[in-house]
Amino acid sequence: APLIAQSKIEVLPTGYMLVDGGKKTSVHYMSQTIPLPNHNPELSVATALAGQYLGLQYFYLDAGSGAAEPVSPKIIKAVKRKVDAPLLVGGGLNTLEKIQKAYLAGADVVIVGNGAVKSMGLLREVSDYLESIRILAN
Repeated sequence: APLIAQSKIEVLPTGYMLVDGGKKTSVHYMSQTIPLPNHNPELSVATALAGQYLGLQYFYLDAGSGAAEPVSPKIIKAVKRKVDAPLLVGGGLNTLEKIQKAYLAGADVVIVGNGAVKSMGLLREVSDYLESIRILAN
């Protein structure tokens, strides 16, 4: 924290919420946390609301790098409806279809880590998809 204070970089108070992605990932090991269930939107909403009441301004729903399953669209929708903050979603987003579901459920930003590493073509597909949304919105 002292080094961050000295650096004068902007700090974005973000609530990191680990969601069960169907298998243990490195984030489980590193954080030693128990993930939120991927089938219980109410618990994820309660967790996000608690973070909002503590002053967090962004929320990152993460199933973990290389997750078997991404965060459920039901959880994304539920959190987005109740928390007035940008919502980032990551983990297990390794196909355009999964990424589209995350966006359609309410994700403001998706994090495509391992999916992009395994297939650079995925980034082109996502870019084309986002460009088509931008054109439709105008």
